[in-house]
This record gives sequence, structure tokens and C-alpha cells, in this order.
Amino acid sequence: MVTLLSNANGQLYTCSQMQDYIFRGPDMEQCSLLAFVIDTWEEAYMQQEVDAVVDPSVPKHGQPAHIQVHYTADHPKWQTHCRVFHANGHNTLPRITGPWLP
Repeated sequence: MVTLLSNANGQLYTCSQMQDYIFRGPDMEQCSLLAFVIDTWEEAYMQQEVDAVVDPSVPKHGQPAHIQVHYTADHPKWQTHCRVFHANGHNTLPRITGPWLP
């Protein structure tokens, strides 16, 4: 499936899971297409979150943060979105359309 989106300037561009997979970050190079679809999701982030200085002396509470991997600069959403890994032990079933996997 291909999605038609527009950026802040009103320019249209296409986006698909295959495009997301092709322009995935270097930390995901060993990830297969099936694992990419099942084990990750796309999430928007704010630049302030990326630029925030984390104080290591402040104790952290709750569950560990999910691992985020940014797209390469060739991806149309590389400045605004990233891929996030599900926690260990999640159960996601892929919805595969068509007669076979590409």
C-alpha cells in the first residue's frame, strides 16, 4: 500500500512500508522485511526531544525506553519520524496482502 502525504510546504510525496524499509537507519541493516514490519512501528518525534540533554544523575522510573532508529536522510520523513522497536515478548501478527511476500 502506498500513502500520499504532504509536508509543511504543501508538497506531496508518497510513503510505503517498502520505502520505510529501504531507508531504515543503519542500526536496522540486519533486520529482515518481515521483522521490520512485525517488530517496529513508526512514531513522530519533536526536535526538542532529540536535542534534550539527559542528566545521568537523575534516576529513571518505570519501564525501559523503547529503542528508536532514525531513517536515513533519503527518506521523506527522516527529520520528523523514526522507527521504534516493540518490547521483548510482544505478540504481533503481520497482515500480508497479496499471494506472497516480496
